[in-house]
Amino acid sequence: PGQSLLQFLSPSTRKFLFPRGTLAHGPGAIFPLATTELGLSSLVYHHDGGARQWYVIPASEQQALRKLVDPSNQDALLIDPSVLDKHQIRYHRILQQPNEIVVLAGGAATQSFVTDASWSESCWFALPSWIRDG
Repeated sequence: PGQSLLQFLSPSTRKFLFPRGTLAHGPGAIFPLATTELGLSSLVYHHDGGARQWYVIPASEQQALRKLVDPSNQDALLIDPSVLDKHQIRYHRILQQPNEIVVLAGGAATQSFVTDASWSESCWFALPSWIRDG
């Protein structure tokens, strides 16, 4: 706790990673529907604070999600899970506590909110399959 996960990587690997910190100043902070840039995978470490509730929609559901949501409005959107259920869009619900890591697959759409003030750190990364696919 209180230290970056990057300390565990070799210096030659660290130079390619750019962590991003996220601070929620209070309960109810919302992180709207989004995907990582370029379909990269991501690792999110929840350093401290209230629990973070995630809804993760796998990449395999993206076509169904696009029929439901106008992609140009995705930046300011939080979809009620009952709407996903109604349209038979599969998703995973994750409750992330402090000191836990969530790894998100490339191409997955995510939305989340926190129950109290908190801070997290995330890093995007590519797997060999991402390089072959893209």
